[in-house]
Amino acid sequence: MTNLDYLYNKDDAKERFERNCFVGKKLGFQTINNGIIIPHIKTDKTGYWGVSGVIDEQGVFKKEIIAMQDVETSALLNGNVKKSKGTVICLGLFAPAWGHNITINLGRLWFLKNALYKKYFKRCRIVYMPWYKTWDECEHIYIDQIQNLGRLLEILDIDPNILQPIEEPTQFDRVILPDSSFYEKEYTFYFTKEYKDTIERIRDFAIKNRTPTPSNKVYYFYGRHQIGEEYLADYFQSKGYMSVKPETLTLDEQLNLMINCDSFASTLGSCAHNSIFLREGTEAIFIPRDATTFKITKYQQAIDQARNLNVTYVDSSLSMFGKVHESYCYIVSRQLKRFFDEESLDYTEKDFTTFFEYLKDSMIRKREIHPEARQYYGKVFRDFFMQMWNRQSSEYFAI
Repeated sequence: MTNLDYLYNKDDAKERFERNCFVGKKLGFQTINNGIIIPHIKTDKTGYWGVSGVIDEQGVFKKEIIAMQDVETSALLNGNVKKSKGTVICLGLFAPAWGHNITINLGRLWFLKNALYKKYFKRCRIVYMPWYKTWDECEHIYIDQIQNLGRLLEILDIDPNILQPIEEPTQFDRVILPDSSFYEKEYTFYFTKEYKDTIERIRDFAIKNRTPTPSNKVYYFYGRHQIGEEYLADYFQSKGYMSVKPETLTLDEQLNLMINCDSFASTLGSCAHNSIFLREGTEAIFIPRDATTFKITKYQQAIDQARNLNVTYVDSSLSMFGKVHESYCYIVSRQLKRFFDEESLDYTEKDFTTFFEYLKDSMIRKREIHPEARQYYGKVFRDFFMQMWNRQSSEYFAI
């Protein structure tokens, strides 16, 4: 169940959450003869996210595996292609962000447990594309450098040491490209039974190794690009939640927290994606980052449905400036207080000082008000400033 009643404007998100993200299709694989695997590359032409993929002999991308955008393949190859004999199984690009590890990076692992693999491809090499760190430095981020990814593979009974990185354009006799069990289409992510089965194997491990935890109510603290999240975390702590910085925990410790959890809260993003390991039907409370979150955090809708969670989305931000990956502003909103049945819905001095800290940061960075924020926050923003003005005026005239 998904509850949107605590959003500033639930109609803005309603259409997206009415979509069914489960796809009941049977997964298979492609065989790309003389296929060329292009490692992750960042250049001025490929943009911030870069590009990675598999192309056929004619230089046509197999778009199921492309990283973020299309570019001319000739510009990526520069005439330099390494030749390698044999057949390989390509698991795709492994992004270093934890949210990607438990969504896209898991997408093709089903194949290694499939009867087809065991019967026909068990002797084949297994390859992946490591994430390219920067435009200027020839450095890649490998499995053993991504926190908890190696352990995630081990829990799935996959030895991370057998996965070989592709660091330069390489042509093989054949490239086996499994379908992804978690994929994007028209700005929505979809999942299949194979993705759910992969998650269930991880949860079964967590259940088997379950131990008591200090609290069954957990707030996951994201921290990066956040102004006011400490304040938000303190509020949840006052409601009995244990505030946790997940990067300080091993994967086993995180899984144990999730499997014991009765109520999970987080801002939307990678932290929220950990809800995939909660027990089915568990309560989850998610705080959108800004007015555009429902358009950019498209993974979470699929995760909610894959886990069949009891989710409530609660607006508690006033992030009006900038773009993705810039700082966000969190307050303790009237919507959040209503969710917890508080009598007073008034903002506090901390809400006002938090917003002005965010405003100062935005001015220093010369950020502009996001066009969609004007419409989304309109009435809320006016109410926020009206209360702030009334409070400051009453204090001034009381002197």
